[in-house]
Amino acid sequence: GVRSLTELVRSGKFQILGDVLGIVADHLRTEPSVAPLIDATLGPLAQYAVVRGDRVQNAILTGEIQISGRVGLLRLDELPPRRPGDKIRLDGLRGVIGRADRMIQCEPLLEPLAKHLLGTTWIVDSLATALGLRKLSGAGLRFVTSHCELLDRDGSIVVGPATAAAGLVSRHSQLVAADTDLQHYRYQLAQSRAEAERLQVQVDEEAAALGRIEDAHRDEITRRAAALASLRHAKERTEHCQRELAELEQQWNATQVDWRSAEQEGKTYEQDLGVCRDEINALEVEGATTERNVREHEGNLRAATDRVMSLSVDLARAEQKLEAITATIEQQQRDQSQRRAAVDEVRAQMAGDYARRDELRLRQLQAASTLATRYWEAQQIGDTTRQWQQLAAQLRRQQKEHQRIVDAADREMQKTGQELHAVSSRCDTLQLKRETLAARLLEDYQIDLLGSDPPESIQPPEDRQAAEAEIATLRDQIQRTGSVNMEALDELEGLQQRYDELHGQYQDLTAAKESLQRIIQRINTDSRRLFMDTLEAIRQNFQRLYRKSFGGGQADLILENVDDPLESGVEIVATPPGKPSFSNSLLSGGEKALTAVALLMSIFQFRPSPFCVLDEVDAPFDEANIGRFVTVLKEFLDQSKFVVVTHSKKTMTAATTLYGVTMQESGVSKRVSVRFEDVNEDGEINATDAA
Repeated sequence: GVRSLTELVRSGKFQILGDVLGIVADHLRTEPSVAPLIDATLGPLAQYAVVRGDRVQNAILTGEIQISGRVGLLRLDELPPRRPGDKIRLDGLRGVIGRADRMIQCEPLLEPLAKHLLGTTWIVDSLATALGLRKLSGAGLRFVTSHCELLDRDGSIVVGPATAAAGLVSRHSQLVAADTDLQHYRYQLAQSRAEAERLQVQVDEEAAALGRIEDAHRDEITRRAAALASLRHAKERTEHCQRELAELEQQWNATQVDWRSAEQEGKTYEQDLGVCRDEINALEVEGATTERNVREHEGNLRAATDRVMSLSVDLARAEQKLEAITATIEQQQRDQSQRRAAVDEVRAQMAGDYARRDELRLRQLQAASTLATRYWEAQQIGDTTRQWQQLAAQLRRQQKEHQRIVDAADREMQKTGQELHAVSSRCDTLQLKRETLAARLLEDYQIDLLGSDPPESIQPPEDRQAAEAEIATLRDQIQRTGSVNMEALDELEGLQQRYDELHGQYQDLTAAKESLQRIIQRINTDSRRLFMDTLEAIRQNFQRLYRKSFGGGQADLILENVDDPLESGVEIVATPPGKPSFSNSLLSGGEKALTAVALLMSIFQFRPSPFCVLDEVDAPFDEANIGRFVTVLKEFLDQSKFVVVTHSKKTMTAATTLYGVTMQESGVSKRVSVRFEDVNEDGEINATDAA
């Protein structure tokens, strides 16, 4: 019947069914450990439907609404007033756990229904405690033990093993607990996925570093091949130069032979010339002699003249041949000088080729050493990666082993706690029985078993019947005595109201505390997520800007405490190109300044603004670092404008407008502004623009 009524409510066919608020179990929320006790308390009432007014009841009775079975209805407008048992308070007594309606949560509209159903039901530790409290507090109360045993108002007792899964409240509580656990596991899963992504990013970074090392290895191989080719080319050129040198040496030797032969011919010609001169002198003497006999020896004179003419011709020819031989010797000497210069040049070129060959061999050895170092580093990185993987696997195995140990310890602790609770319950029961017997003895026989002094030995009375008759008479007199203090109930009512008020304030404060704790936890979660997202974005920007600022190198931002990022510091790790990894305190002033600028610009890139003022940021930089600094600034010009205070000329050349202060007159300062677009090719400002 409840199922069919619920299906009709969901279908929305009948407007009257809008008065149905659901069944009782749907509106009660409690802890999974308390839910079986609430199920034992409610019994079949957990499946009753909660309604407003009598329209649903009349519609079922008249047949307007057809249901397939019987259904119980609880009308909110027909709830009885508070029962007498509601005023009784058992809080603080031994064995009392609490009142049932205070151990659940429900909507404010259904709080009267919860008090009606559970306001007179108390949860205790054992059935013996329930029986003792029922005798002390009077009728009208119900008791449920921690083992789901029920002592009803009429004295009936429900005992036996409890089946918690059969109760609707238990099922709802288990579903709520399962949802909570599911959210917790989802959060752990998200954390695990984030850690897996972080490890994957680290693996990707290691793979990227390995790829860069492999690229460098390939580049070194390429450079080595180029060096080998250059070496072969140098060897071929050296061999060619050696062949040319051999040919030049052969030509030099031939020239030396020709020069020596020409020198010998010149000596021969000089000897002939001497002979001719001697002959000429002799002929001149003879001519002088014959000149006196000219007339006499005219024929001889003509012959002598002819001979002189022929000898003159021979002499001219000898002189011409001597001049030719001298010119040839001079030409040979010039050629020999040129050959010597060529030989010296070839020898200098060979020396340069030898030096270049040695340099290429040195570069080849350095490239081989660098290649071996990079290969060894790659092997070290691979070994480190494998060691980290083995360590991660070992940690996972240890974590699983620890988890099994913790689970076993939890089960053992739960078992021990149950046994301890059972022993404590039995002790409390025996203590209650002992106190009850002591109170009866004190009341009936004035024997104080709980006093500090032990009771004296009491002999049995001689006339027991007379003693019992006297006891009965005294009891009858006590019963006829009547009420001693009639205002005790009024005082109890006032104290109960005060207690209810303070208890309500306590519950409000507890609820506010829990709400604030949930809000703080949510704020911490959002802050942690926003902080980690912002840090990751700034970290990526910092790595990129650092490599661009230094022309290479590596930089990173590392949390000092990953478990609590909101209370953790951030460590800056920077390694310039060509330097080993060491502390940031060992960096130079320019490197520290450029690292700080890269970090500030990475933060500025994550949260940019229209304007940015930089006051002498480039003061510690050299010319090369200033160029990189200007290159970094130019990337932000699409979204921001920079006002830079600087003394560097190279930084000024990157600006579009310059503003300066000059003192043309003593004590009078004047501001000067120049736009580079207003300056012509001669370095002068246009007159129209200046005006």
